[in-house]
Amino acid sequence: MELSILAEQLGFSKDVLLRFRKRLNIRRKLSDYAWVIEHQDEILYERCDVLFEKYQLNQGDIGRYIRYLVHKVGVIRTRKRARKVEDEIQAKVLAHKDIIISCNKIID
Repeated sequence: MELSILAEQLGFSKDVLLRFRKRLNIRRKLSDYAWVIEHQDEILYERCDVLFEKYQLNQGDIGRYIRYLVHKVGVIRTRKRARKVEDEIQAKVLAHKDIIISCNKIID
């Protein structure tokens, strides 16, 4: 819930609510960076829609995790993220592999 909405509903100012939060030691949920390090290959190179289906990660989460891996952990990205169009092209090439090979034999 947004702080301004909560302040309006309770009739307190934002400053008072922030002091309550500080005194009660209520903090934001921190990211599980151990999980991010374990799944770094998927996060760096898997398609965004696949990551959403598997782990419910949106593009903002993925970007934040990538920045963490690159800047804090020192991971170097060696290739680009897989894209849907590239997967479709690869599937078409594999489907017509025999025709492509026979075309190369004609040229030789």
